[in-house]
Amino acid sequence: MSQKARFFQPKTLLLSITLSLISCVAAVGPLIDVPYIPIAENSSDVLPILVSLGQIRDVRNVPQENSGFQNNSGKVTPEGDVGENVEKALAKAIEVRGGSLDSSADIVVTGELRSWSCQTKGSTSGTLNSESSLYLEVRKRNGQKVFSGVYQGVRSSQFPFVSAADIKDSLGFALAQSIDQALNDQSLRRGLSGNSL
Repeated sequence: MSQKARFFQPKTLLLSITLSLISCVAAVGPLIDVPYIPIAENSSDVLPILVSLGQIRDVRNVPQENSGFQNNSGKVTPEGDVGENVEKALAKAIEVRGGSLDSSADIVVTGELRSWSCQTKGSTSGTLNSESSLYLEVRKRNGQKVFSGVYQGVRSSQFPFVSAADIKDSLGFALAQSIDQALNDQSLRRGLSGNSL
């Protein structure tokens, strides 16, 4: 290989990598399929909740913002059966803590996913900042409101480049944090037992 060829090879390689990174970021649009929400499997890592709930239902997806990429930097939000997936994750988190769903129980949990998005920064830095805001309401079957609260989750991470899988993981961890925060809240836990504040 000539000295001239060796001189230009690193520049060519760097250009190729840069173009690959930019194209990977640009391939992700403003909406993404509902990500998996990772819930702890080991009950020894969490506070127990020994309650029976009638239902977890009607968790509405109410995103406050839904904007696409601008200059390779913007927000990505999940689309699809968002509410149903949040309900399943919440039910699993309660069951891991020792709780159960019993159709004859008096307590019903509903809520709103008020925000759930991932902010990307930079075309090649791979910086992701995800956040979620989950409102939960505990009621008795007769309609009496027992408790309500809002729970936040965040996830910040960096990758060599931004991919759809990275964004979904970031979103999933942020919402899992909202759920953990909720189930560690003593006021919510009293509400799940049917006790008003």
